Amino acid sequence: MSELALDEMSVLSAIYCEKDEFELLEESAEKGLVFRIQMEVEEATSERTLLSLLFQLPTEYPHCVPEICVSSEQLSRKQCQHIKQSYWKRPQHWSPEPMVHETTAVAPTELH
Repeated sequence: MSELALDEMSVLSAIYCEKDEFELLEESAEKGLVFRIQMEVEEATSERTLLSLLFQLPTEYPHCVPEICVSSEQLSRKQCQHIKQSYWKRPQHWSPEPMVHETTAVAPTELH
């Protein structure tokens, strides 16, 4: 597990420190880090939407892009796929540095 991945996870757990916002699901030499971030996002209609972002950071992270799963009980599958697609577009252009925190900033903009 890279030190950068562990440092980024530590920062994320400090940022998303409210109850149920950050949850480490797995840490292993085989799968890397698996964690969930739940965030409440305000849509253009001023409605609040709860997003669940599941990240799997492989052991080679940040030299490879993490797996991302987006889900929400308030959004359609198509909307969740759209948010996920927007994530996949961004990391491919970034240098091999921690990117999850920057990735979480995309979600609010994709709901507008």
